[in-house]
Amino acid sequence: MNSQGIRVIPLVSKVLIHTDLQLQTQSDTGVISYSPKDPSEPLLVGEIIVMTFLILMPDPGVTINNI
Repeated sequence: MNSQGIRVIPLVSKVLIHTDLQLQTQSDTGVISYSPKDPSEPLLVGEIIVMTFLILMPDPGVTINNI
């Protein structure tokens, strides 16, 4: 994470991607819910995080794989 609170994921291209983090939790009754994860907080071992990627500046012909 850089000084501006942006989580940096190494890429081979110059595509700009915004990453939204959602923490998945399960209640005692088995109901699964999602809540926003503050990007300034570290990811912890055992947390289930759903990462949603939004391409901000697409580069023609670029595909994202092996996430």
